[in-house]
Amino acid sequence: MDGKFVRLHEDKSKAEGIWHAICAEHTHPSVVPLTKVVLKKYFEWLKLNRAETTWSRREPLLRSFSKGHGRLKVTAIKPHHVVTWAGENWPDASPTTVHKGIAAIQAAFSWAHREGLSPHNPIAKVDKPTPTAREDFVLVEDWPKLLQACTPPFGLDHNSGGCQH
Repeated sequence: MDGKFVRLHEDKSKAEGIWHAICAEHTHPSVVPLTKVVLKKYFEWLKLNRAETTWSRREPLLRSFSKGHGRLKVTAIKPHHVVTWAGENWPDASPTTVHKGIAAIQAAFSWAHREGLSPHNPIAKVDKPTPTAREDFVLVEDWPKLLQACTPPFGLDHNSGGCQH
């Protein structure tokens, strides 16, 4: 800093975090966009580069986050903003829903960093809940009961006399 070597931290990941914070503070304020601008540009990019199913699911999430935090500069966004937003939007939701919501916001900030709109991604390391599997698994010992309960018997197509695929 100012032509002198400064040891930030012994731990590399903590040192990188400190470095990014220093860079954010020393970035000229006029070049750091507001969060709402970044989210809008990211959404425009999504519409041009991703399937409608992707951008249409992310649009309400981006709007919601922008409504609450859009007036903050990108470099002012902190993990607690994302965690609080998720908690307010999905207080009783599954871990998978919360994980996907947070990941959608993280994707926008990652995109902004890759595009040079932000000096770093301030929420890259936000903790997300572990998503849960959507499937229920049938125990091996329950298979015979399930197969007997099928009408016609599971796997047989009575019209062709063979197995259904």
